[in-house]
Amino acid sequence: MNTLKATQSNIQPENLPLVAPSQAGGWQRGWQKIWPPLMIIGLLLIVWQVVASWLVNGLEEGTFQYRQQQSLLPAPVKVFAALFNNLDVFLEAGRATLVNAFIGFVLGTLVGFGLALLMSQSRWVERSFYVYIVASQMIPVIALAPILYGIIKEETPLKITVSAYLTFFPVTVNVLKGLRSVDPTSLELMHTYAARPWQIYTKVRIPTALPFLFNSLKIASTGSLIGAIVSELMGGNEGLGVLILKLQYNAYGVSDKLWALIIEVALVGMLFFLVVSLLERLVVPWQPEYRKK
Repeated sequence: MNTLKATQSNIQPENLPLVAPSQAGGWQRGWQKIWPPLMIIGLLLIVWQVVASWLVNGLEEGTFQYRQQQSLLPAPVKVFAALFNNLDVFLEAGRATLVNAFIGFVLGTLVGFGLALLMSQSRWVERSFYVYIVASQMIPVIALAPILYGIIKEETPLKITVSAYLTFFPVTVNVLKGLRSVDPTSLELMHTYAARPWQIYTKVRIPTALPFLFNSLKIASTGSLIGAIVSELMGGNEGLGVLILKLQYNAYGVSDKLWALIIEVALVGMLFFLVVSLLERLVVPWQPEYRKK
């Protein structure tokens, strides 16, 4: 008994072992996800710099031969310098493109979701429209954009239309699959409770289709941005596509700016994708990859 009391007296808060906070595990998991792509980027930059330096090895800067080699592959140091030196112009162009791409993205999502709802309710509607929806995507956007430009003749509506065109197809196909991937047991339970069709959709079908929706939105986020840029290449006054076109015509001597602009396009697309991924985590947290382990 005395031994037990002595043992209990030794159990004091200051004698307890320190336990790492739960945040430490979260930081560790986050770092494990981040460091592989960072390592790949670092290796690519090193290889890029080595190859670019080898191309201009022994050439005097400012000479014709030096500029010619730089136009093939500018050094990453010069590319990032061009990016920061022209950051205000690039950001303004990126804003113009991203706004129109986002509007088209939202409209295309609404149209695709509506079509999926209609086709899920009627096989006749699906057989009537599905083949044309698939056929519409067989037309390359680079060929469709000039046709639409000749019809619309307005810069902003054209960019929104092309972005929506590239968005609605993946949304329609994936949401339709999600709406029809409901567990039969869940449907039987809803029928047992005499649920109405709209209740089955709001309580069972649409929640089941949400993961499919966000998978399609991840694809459409980059597609809508590409659509807006392609539309700007057809003719426009502002945007990333307009800048790309201008720099392409004057690529000799300004290739570092063109490469910097391509990097910005990639970063804007990644930002768009990450926003959709964050929204997915907030809306459908029950997915296995978002559950806390």
